[in-house]
Amino acid sequence: MPITKLTPENNYPYQQDRIKALEQAVPEAFADGKINWDTLREVLGDELEDGGSDEFFGLNWPGKREARKKAAIPSRATLVPAPGEGVNEDTTENLFIEGDNLEVLKLLQKSYAGRIKMIYIDPPYNTGNDFIYNDNFTDPLEAYLDYTSARGESGELLTTNTRADGRFHSKWLNMIYPRLILGRQLLREDGVIYVSIDDNEVHNLRELMNEAFGEENFITQIPWESRKSLQNDTDFSVNHEYIIAYAKTRRISNRRLKESNQEDWKNKDSFVIHPLPLDASRYSNPDSDPRGLWKADPFDAPHVRPNLTYIIINPNTKEEYWPPAGRCWRTTEEKYLEFLRDNRIVFGTTGKSRPQLKVFYEEKMEFGEIRNSWFKGEEYGTTNNGTRTIQSLFDGKAIFDHPKPVELISELIRMAGCEGEDIVLDFFAGSSTTAQSIFEVGKKVEFLKFIMIQIPEIIDPNNDENQNAIEFCTNNKIKPLISELSKERIRRVIKKFEVERTQVASKTPLFQNDHPQIGLGFKVFKYSRSNFKQWKPLQEENTDALTPLFDNLSDPLIQVWKKEDVLSEILLMEGFPLTSKVTYLEDLLQNQVYHVSSPDFCAHDLFVCLDETIHPTTTALLTMEKEDIFVCLDSALSDELKAQVQDKFNVHVI
Repeated sequence: MPITKLTPENNYPYQQDRIKALEQAVPEAFADGKINWDTLREVLGDELEDGGSDEFFGLNWPGKREARKKAAIPSRATLVPAPGEGVNEDTTENLFIEGDNLEVLKLLQKSYAGRIKMIYIDPPYNTGNDFIYNDNFTDPLEAYLDYTSARGESGELLTTNTRADGRFHSKWLNMIYPRLILGRQLLREDGVIYVSIDDNEVHNLRELMNEAFGEENFITQIPWESRKSLQNDTDFSVNHEYIIAYAKTRRISNRRLKESNQEDWKNKDSFVIHPLPLDASRYSNPDSDPRGLWKADPFDAPHVRPNLTYIIINPNTKEEYWPPAGRCWRTTEEKYLEFLRDNRIVFGTTGKSRPQLKVFYEEKMEFGEIRNSWFKGEEYGTTNNGTRTIQSLFDGKAIFDHPKPVELISELIRMAGCEGEDIVLDFFAGSSTTAQSIFEVGKKVEFLKFIMIQIPEIIDPNNDENQNAIEFCTNNKIKPLISELSKERIRRVIKKFEVERTQVASKTPLFQNDHPQIGLGFKVFKYSRSNFKQWKPLQEENTDALTPLFDNLSDPLIQVWKKEDVLSEILLMEGFPLTSKVTYLEDLLQNQVYHVSSPDFCAHDLFVCLDETIHPTTTALLTMEKEDIFVCLDSALSDELKAQVQDKFNVHVI
């Protein structure tokens, strides 16, 4: 097996995935891995827009082409853990990521593409105020560090977008466009995205999302009553906003939900969202099951619950299985036996195999229902409800302006059909209403997970509306950043839920294991410089300067690096989630080796050693499957050891 060089530049899948999809759709237009443009034009025929014509339907604005290109530019940064800033960090699968969402979305592509069930975002509404997303791609990392006061303390906003600016709409569209493109890449085939917006950009956003997601994937536009009070300074008192919903892929079908899935939707004047097609290539029917195509999903789930922890015996081989460490089975034993009788449980053919659940293609096609009518404040909350929730958590202080109500986001989560193990992403996290909503929905739907992304936006102390937030930060010795308040909200929500759970358990001690186990916790990661040195082209004409330039790159990592930071970057580069299980192999005494696994994401495991020298005993004792990958420093392997290990397993070197 060849030894592969691991570099950040070669691990950005955005462009490769799109080209691969095009090659699958039009293979005749590819030769030797390259696109034959003439053949592609012939295949597309009349479907291809004439580039020479100035007259075609669609939304165009200054900077659109560059905005589209931004999504394809790899990030020069990474995400590093911030231990101690989260809650229950060793067991949680929830993430809070502090950083510029455009760059963070790029960094998540390899690990999370096609993994997100639902996206909700509440982006800046472009009301004529300043906003901070100035995507400077001369060096986006440096621009970000400047803004976050890594070099100075001015704290000025990076851009303004006043209505007097002739590019008022263009600036906003240039900001949101590449983020929507990258967000779509992260969605599952049955995923859905909701975007909150007001009258200023709703018309442009609809056209933009038609382009980014496809007009055929539009689901609905929901008016939401955001306020009850009247505005006296305008001709019309605008009391509503909109929620625009798009699917990643939608197929028209008149099939309604099964009766078992309709319990939560009784008494609603609703219509059915058409079910979304899944990638059928992931499904097969090797046993000719009359129910059709199916795939095998892991039968274990995160957390440890006594009533979901029991022995499973393979009826064919009599092998015994317990849940992996730190996990449990996904159903009770009674339900498992019901699945077994119904031929819904399958076992692999190897000794390491575990029970898996048959998930049928037709079954997964089902989707939720959505109410395409006025979302009234009495039922789904207004911004006043959101403010009251904030006040209840922050000692009566309204530290966020116009936060979305938990009731609203919770309803969107339910409408998306989210179920156990699904991930919800919010890359304009703001006050983290979405995180609290996940916990609320988690009372009925176990094991839902979230990823929150929020730039560390500086709270302007000169704005009168920010005085409550500034006072809270000062009194609690918190940096005056939106991201800090957002994390603090999640901590307080978790504390509130833990108190409630304890109270419920004390009232019904005999049934405490029957209560849903909400994943109360989150880890924090922060946008930071890559641990890999960046290649900078030589600007001088003097060739003598080449020698120190290459000497500096003899070591691929920066001068000062931490193992936990490099390990996190390796996870992202290798396509593993940031919540992967990492264990230290204590039996290998000569080196520090970490075992990384994430069965729900990756079929193979990682074994990572970042020591300066790999001892031959380590590779001799290392037990790995054929598909597993060993990651180490290139300089840590002698030539002799390289020849030995590449015959045994996959090796990726730094």
